[in-house]
Amino acid sequence: MITTATKAWMRAPGCRVVGLVLVLAVLAAGATAHPAGAGSPNVPTLRPSFTLGGGGKPAYLPVTAVHGATAVALFLERFDEDESLLRRRFSTDGGETWSTSALLHDKPATFPHVAIVNGAVHAVFVVENPMAPGKAQALLRTSTDGGETFGPPTIIGGAGRWLADAHLAGPRVGGYKNTRWVTWLDDDGHLRLWRQRGASAPTVTTIEATAEVFLYNLANDGNNVYVLAQVNDSGAALVWYKSTNAGLTFPAGKVIAQPRAAAYQGMALSAYGFRVAVAWKPPRSKSLQVRISNDRGATFGKPLRFKGVRDERVALSATLDRIELVRVVPSNDDTDRERLVLYVLPKRAATFGKPIVLRRAKQIGVALLAPPAIGSDNQVSLYTWFELTASGNTLSARAFLRAGVYPA
Repeated sequence: MITTATKAWMRAPGCRVVGLVLVLAVLAAGATAHPAGAGSPNVPTLRPSFTLGGGGKPAYLPVTAVHGATAVALFLERFDEDESLLRRRFSTDGGETWSTSALLHDKPATFPHVAIVNGAVHAVFVVENPMAPGKAQALLRTSTDGGETFGPPTIIGGAGRWLADAHLAGPRVGGYKNTRWVTWLDDDGHLRLWRQRGASAPTVTTIEATAEVFLYNLANDGNNVYVLAQVNDSGAALVWYKSTNAGLTFPAGKVIAQPRAAAYQGMALSAYGFRVAVAWKPPRSKSLQVRISNDRGATFGKPLRFKGVRDERVALSATLDRIELVRVVPSNDDTDRERLVLYVLPKRAATFGKPIVLRRAKQIGVALLAPPAIGSDNQVSLYTWFELTASGNTLSARAFLRAGVYPA
């Protein structure tokens, strides 16, 4: 049963989902034992789950990035009914130990994303425009000391109404060598890309301006920039965009999944080298499909199918040696319960391996909201998610992280 308080939580910024139904799940402490075969090239050794935030105040929407010894995790901490502050933790040993939680930005924020590019940590998020109350703007802040401190914010651009449903996806950040880019939905709801090379003046490119975009993902492989977007084109369609010049220009998008009356679920995107991985579940379909391209998105192979669940929440990560898929799936013992599992597709394999449990379901009254997230650098993967515990009208949200380590 979804209480009035739960409904209010789900209406709050960062807990709204366009076209998706959020289902109360059952989650509890993750198993700390390593799975069978742990430490093999295709099965990570799992560290115990780590609570990022939520011990005193609700914490949600965690995201993470890792590269070598540098790892950073961001999450939102609720301080009143409608607004949250953005906090961060950093690690100097690849996610084995973490700093204490600290504010990244001192004003209410939502929809964070983070990436590590050329040794620098880039964090993007949405805030209320101080010069135009009720309006939102996307900001970028950069750290050159592994996430311990961040420089002043760079304004990316207007982002529509503050605390509006339309910006569920929030901005995304990425880059290659000395070029960084941010994708976001502007005041007109157009999908744009902000690009800066070194210290040069930034430029802005329009990716989609003829149809409404309400969900999207960003990935890159070198100077190839990929966007997978759910576009309202006489129904919900999945459209693929690709730039081959580091985001300077984007040709017209290509529809890879035809318009449907309802929204697609489980949309995810990741890329490394020539390999690009995409995932989605069509409305009313009984299966989630993952498709792999080995030619930078020119063509995609046959779908790798998983038995679908009612509300798909997934994340993808592509690295040199593997593709990882994290899903929320029903528990083996009770379909009203859920658990978080990892599937690994080795570089030269044709199918994903057996599921590896990241979080088991043991305690009734806990909801897993929003998709999980993955940060990975091939040897270390960081998996993040948040849980919402409901006890009558009292809610407690906590953000979690778990690391998986592959042999060098």
